[in-house]
Amino acid sequence: MHNSAELKSHPVPGNPDRTALFLRVLAALAFLFFAWPTLVVLADVYSSEEDYSHGFMVPLVSGFAMYEILRESDISRCTGHWIGYPFIILGVLLNILGNWYNVAMLPDGLGVGFLAGGGLILCLAGMCLVLGGLGGIRIFAFPLAYLVFALPFPQSLTLPLTLWLRNHVSVLSEGIIRDIGITIFREGNVLHLANASLGVEDACSGIRSFWILMAGAAAVGYVMRIGWVRSCLMCLLTLPISIVMNVVRVVGTAWLVVNVDVVYAAGRRHEFAGWLTFAGGLAVLVICALVLSRTRRATAALQEPEHVAAHSASAAFSSGMRTRFCIALILFFAAGAATGFVIEQHYLHYQKESPSDRKRLVDLPDALGKYHAVRDVKLLQAHLDILEPSDYLVRYYADSGLRSIVELRIIYWDSADLRSAYIAGAKAHTPDDCFPMW
Repeated sequence: MHNSAELKSHPVPGNPDRTALFLRVLAALAFLFFAWPTLVVLADVYSSEEDYSHGFMVPLVSGFAMYEILRESDISRCTGHWIGYPFIILGVLLNILGNWYNVAMLPDGLGVGFLAGGGLILCLAGMCLVLGGLGGIRIFAFPLAYLVFALPFPQSLTLPLTLWLRNHVSVLSEGIIRDIGITIFREGNVLHLANASLGVEDACSGIRSFWILMAGAAAVGYVMRIGWVRSCLMCLLTLPISIVMNVVRVVGTAWLVVNVDVVYAAGRRHEFAGWLTFAGGLAVLVICALVLSRTRRATAALQEPEHVAAHSASAAFSSGMRTRFCIALILFFAAGAATGFVIEQHYLHYQKESPSDRKRLVDLPDALGKYHAVRDVKLLQAHLDILEPSDYLVRYYADSGLRSIVELRIIYWDSADLRSAYIAGAKAHTPDDCFPMW
């Protein structure tokens, strides 16, 4: 009888608890429903910002680590705690705030992805607390922490580091280039050679390779099981490695420009040098990981974590865990509905707005103070095709003696037109950028 009870409380592989499986699938759908608008924003950042192109790989690494944990660890021993709900609620509020900011303000920056994405990570951390308590956070520490590498940090936070890297790479490269016998003059971050000038831009500063190598260092540390301390040490090593490798890139480019051909200063060959630099940095990281792994004591290297059978991941939920799980599901579905409501309300606002709700610009009064309208000017059709305005006005005003003449130019786009252009990838800018004659 005792053995029978054991089989009921711990189902064997092939007979998983259907309720537990159903709740997990429902949780995944609820979270996807809630997170979808943010995932779309992040995907756009990863595909358009080269500094964060590694973002597509981060969830895959985190998901693989979580799969291994679920397969090997005894999560049934963890006891959930209600303290996770404040984290979920805070994450939900941050996510909704980020999505509202995105649809309401149409920002051109990385703050939306940072705010909304950070909210998603807080929600996942809160879910771990709800289901597993502090033990759950400890078990899933790496997958949760690794997701931070998927966040696009605002430029206001990364700009000081970028400038610092550019300056150090420029100064170090200047000294080495001069030491190898090449005439050079540095003007800020521009290196003037005898036959060309090299600008140490963001790509050459090391900031891009720094972000990617740091994410790679954490992943390599996890795969090679070198421990938290050594993994953190590897992440710290990515900064000097990025500087050294990019100094090598700049010095090598300068030597090729002076001694071979100036074409190495730009174009595909210059980009290929960047790829070689990154590959070299990654190779150095792997070597560092191998060295650090050998410094571990043999007993620590061979010690296995306390795992139970693989079927523990599908252990049946207790009644208390099911209750907490269902409450978290309700929160995610409600948050997804709230996010959708916020976005939909702004869309409805754009759709309801009609040109009939306002007066035409041509109806602007002919008399403005001491000035009166002299004549209106129509734009050429070619210019209208470029600007695609919802309405515009070009009018000359003059005082009574024609001693002072003012040219008034107004161009207007409906909110719906602006939203459509933004979705298509356009960014707000002055007409002077694309239409100088305006």
